[in-house]
Order: sequence, then structure tokens, then C-alpha cells
Amino acid sequence: MQPSRCSIFCRSKAIPDKKIIPSGEAIGVKIQTKGVLVVGLSSITTADGKKHSPAADVGFEIGDTILEINSKKIEKERDITIIVNENKESSLNFLIEREGKLLKIDVKPVQSMEDSIYRIGLWVRDNIAGVGTMTFIDPETKSFGALGHGITDIDSGVLVDISKGTILKSKVASVQKARKTVPGEIVGIFYETDDPYGNISKNTNFGIYGNLNYKNRNNSRSPMPIALNYQVKEGPAKILSTIDDNKVEEFDITDERLLELTGGIVQGMSGSPIIQDGKVVGAVTHVLVNDPTRGYGIFIEWMLNETDIQLESSLKAVSGQ
Repeated sequence: MQPSRCSIFCRSKAIPDKKIIPSGEAIGVKIQTKGVLVVGLSSITTADGKKHSPAADVGFEIGDTILEINSKKIEKERDITIIVNENKESSLNFLIEREGKLLKIDVKPVQSMEDSIYRIGLWVRDNIAGVGTMTFIDPETKSFGALGHGITDIDSGVLVDISKGTILKSKVASVQKARKTVPGEIVGIFYETDDPYGNISKNTNFGIYGNLNYKNRNNSRSPMPIALNYQVKEGPAKILSTIDDNKVEEFDITDERLLELTGGIVQGMSGSPIIQDGKVVGAVTHVLVNDPTRGYGIFIEWMLNETDIQLESSLKAVSGQ
């Protein structure tokens, strides 16, 4: 863990008088990437039988984000196909983002022998969808935090820069149990709707964040106080998670029933809030592949630092410390 994340509250012996609603709901997550993400490089066989790799030859890399071609904004995979085939063998100017820096790269398409379509040798992705767990809701602003880790592209491992995203109500259809070296998975179902549960505004290394739609807000649980980093200790704790239909359940972290149902921490449980001594202390994030009964979590303080919630404005002194 990063020592720099220990907040000023540790040193000042004060805690914020802040309460949040722990969730544990299974949610569908759908995000649209900013531009189009490069997830692979390939070669093209042309009519002369030779293999060409135009994109790789001019320096494209996995993880690059394509923002524009010939000054035209790129939002979807098909935008690239259309522009490349409209210009055929003409050199194209790509504006890309790589590790926070803008670069321009020129590349000349070639015609594929297989289907006569002009290509440049890129595999790209423009959206990502999956199932996760909501961690908390702020009862005052209706903002939420979920997952406890960032959404990265499965092929490149790059943190996805989002242009927009939504969360959707979800229910668990089944659980694929975890076992040593084989991560388990929660299989969830969610449906496209014009009235999503909420909108995602941020995708960070510490989770996804946004706001619930007003009429869909959930107040089924009472707000609970939070614990700061220095207040978390070894010992008993509970988690809230959804492993059946849309029912949020509370489990001891060593609950034999939970272990029997899931085999340990499984994909989709990321974001399950952790509660200790009546306070929200953090969230489940990752599993140890060689031992799915063990894993990692994130402090709730770290997650709240990613939001607009001002902990400093609600401090109260801790007596006797």
C-alpha cells in the first residue's frame, strides 16, 4: 500500500463525522472509451502474397488511444474502417494519446487479399461491459463508489479513459466457484435501458465513481460511520455482497457458507464493502490466484478521496488519543 495515502487525520487524532450507505449490490457496468483503444497489432496479406504490418511499422503500440484521423474525431471502431476505406492507399494522419501525451503518426493502409478491404493492422475496442459490486452511496449527494479498483482493458492492461459510462441494475444468475489457479466468477444479467441506475464520471485506480439517478436512488440501508486507515485492525469483519439473484447479504469474512458457494473471492465481488466494529472500513478488490480464500482490499478513505466528498469539513476530535 502507498504510505502517502495515509491522511492528515492519522496525525491530527481526529476523524470525519461522515456517514455513508454501504451497498453490496451487484451492478452492471458499461463504459464507452475516450476515442478507440488499441488492443492488438496484426499483419495483412496483400494480393502479392506478402505480409504487411502498417501500424506496427510506424510505431503504434498496444494501449494507444486513437482520438482523431485526418482531424476527424474517432468514437467507435467502425469510424476507423470507414475513414481508412474512403481514403484507400492515401497516407492517414492519426492523433493518438499515449501515457498522457499526444502524438501524431502517419500510416498508409494496404488492401487485404482476403476480403479486398483496406486495413492498417490494428485490433481496437470502443466499449467495455461487465458485472461488479457497488461499495457505497453518499446519502447527501447520491454519489457512489464501486469496484475498489480501476477498469482496465483485458488485453492491454491499460486503465481505460472513459468518455461516458453507466451502471445498471443487475442480478446474479450463477456463481462459478474459484479454485487454486482458476479464478471464479459471478455471472450476472443486466439489460440495456433508457433509464440507467446511474452515470459513471470517473474511472481511477481506486474504483469507478458517479451519481445515481434521482428516482433510482437506493436507501434500503442506514448510513454508517467510516473508519480511517489507522483505525482498521486485524480481526473479525463482515462483507456485504450479492451472490444470489439481487439479494444483498451480510457475511463474516470467514463464513463457511460463503466459501462453499464461491470457493473464495471471485470476479464480480470487487467492491463488496468491508465492515468492522460498526464502521465501513474498505472494500474487497483482488484475489490471490493460488489461494482464492485470501485477497486484497482498499481502505474506504482512499475511495472517498476520489470523490467530491470533503472529509476535512466534518472533523471531530477523538477523545483520549
